[in-house]
Amino acid sequence: MFDLDRGSAATTRHALPWDEVAVGSDLLAVARRLVRERTGREAAWVEQLGAYSDTDRHPSGAGLSVAFIAALRPHVCIRDGTCWEYLGAVQPESGRQRRMLAEGMAVLRARADSTPIAFKLLSTAFTLGELQLTFELLLGRSLHKASFRRALRAAQLVEPTGEWRQEGRGRPAKLFRYAPTKQGRSPRTFRFDRIVCSD
Repeated sequence: MFDLDRGSAATTRHALPWDEVAVGSDLLAVARRLVRERTGREAAWVEQLGAYSDTDRHPSGAGLSVAFIAALRPHVCIRDGTCWEYLGAVQPESGRQRRMLAEGMAVLRARADSTPIAFKLLSTAFTLGELQLTFELLLGRSLHKASFRRALRAAQLVEPTGEWRQEGRGRPAKLFRYAPTKQGRSPRTFRFDRIVCSD
């Protein structure tokens, strides 16, 4: 998660990544560039979160900030002193950025039901275990395996590739691909509020 403003380019240790922008800039293009520069990879998904001009100032002192939220595939390298942190350990010094972080995570978890964010974070072919883990990371909670797979079948979002992958000493795992639509059928929403959490 990061935000763009018109302040100084310096960052503090406890701040979300950010950059200054010129008037008239394409903010989405700037956001994608910032992700690419800070991580060395293209973002799998980027969305504008909102504009913030409350009394809690930005680390740069800017009066207005525009926040974006982005998702990246795993194993992304980090550049320019940016580092990964567990969400629970992140507490930006700026009150404005703390608000951005809280609202950004709420949006991400709400979008997981209606947009294919999880599938953008996976390879073209994936196992159902990898898919469940990705959804659990997005939602911030564990999901019951059998309930998850029943809901996935009902949503008709994936189809088998016909291939298998060996993982460890157990049986090979079947590979799937994201296939939300088929002829004569509309994709269904995947409702996580109906999935029982695991113990």
